[in-house]
Amino acid sequence: MPPQLSKCIYISCKEFSHPWGDSCTSATTGLGLHALQECLRIYSTVYVVALLMKGKVPSKGDVKKTILGILQSTAFLSWSAFSYSMFICTLRRVLGNFNVLSVSFLPSFLSSLSAIFIERPSRRTLLCLYVSNIVSRLGGIEVFNYAICAQLAINLFFDIKKIIKKPLLIKSVIFKKGNLNLAVFLGGFAGLYRVLSNTIALYFMWKALQLLWNDLAEKKIVPEVKGFAIFLYCFSTAVLFHVAILEPQFLRSSYWKFLYAISGGRVAVMSRIPLDAFGLESTKHLADVLRKTNTTDKRNYVF
Repeated sequence: MPPQLSKCIYISCKEFSHPWGDSCTSATTGLGLHALQECLRIYSTVYVVALLMKGKVPSKGDVKKTILGILQSTAFLSWSAFSYSMFICTLRRVLGNFNVLSVSFLPSFLSSLSAIFIERPSRRTLLCLYVSNIVSRLGGIEVFNYAICAQLAINLFFDIKKIIKKPLLIKSVIFKKGNLNLAVFLGGFAGLYRVLSNTIALYFMWKALQLLWNDLAEKKIVPEVKGFAIFLYCFSTAVLFHVAILEPQFLRSSYWKFLYAISGGRVAVMSRIPLDAFGLESTKHLADVLRKTNTTDKRNYVF
């Protein structure tokens, strides 16, 4: 990884996340309102098609369930977009700067964590499988690096009191063998996918592993890991948003267009110029992606 990744960049939110407006509140609201409209359109189509595919006249109960499902899923995804922008600005205010994790990874992780509990429990595992599929299609070394960073951040957070009392403990926290577990699993799995698998096979493999683990947990052979699907969903989504901002060349064109539509093009307008300090050539790669996907960063917004 380039040494520039350890840099902090001292810029305002406007210079990076919402160059079209001065106000964090206004920019966040604008993104949220656009996402609300787009998500309502998407989920209305999905739920109505699913209802019609049953091949029978829907009952009042079916119609009510469909409407509630549309509203709940719309609230989930639109809150993800709204809170992503909110957490970018909030973390900048708290930290006083941006670093390679706070420009997108951490805001996305926090927004996903706050949003996933809005969605129906029955859909959370499916969402986890979906975003994990997409992440598994990423440059395996990149996923390995992101996972190490995430694991270190988590360990440092939970051991902060011990480190304050005994600063020398930070070495043992950083070089703990267990730090590699998540990275080896996700990085190795992504690399394996690139060599052996495809999207459908990967989906069924994830589902088979989940069912196998649940069965073994019921038999007390392996421990039950509560909330793992939620954590994996938040981590996978955070990786995707991190890549979309810093290394968009690794993102599938279809997913880039999805983010572009949900954000009303704001994902492209967010300025990558300050982020070039991290040494990833984000501005150059964004231009390539815009040409490839026929999207643009020349958009004007009321707020």
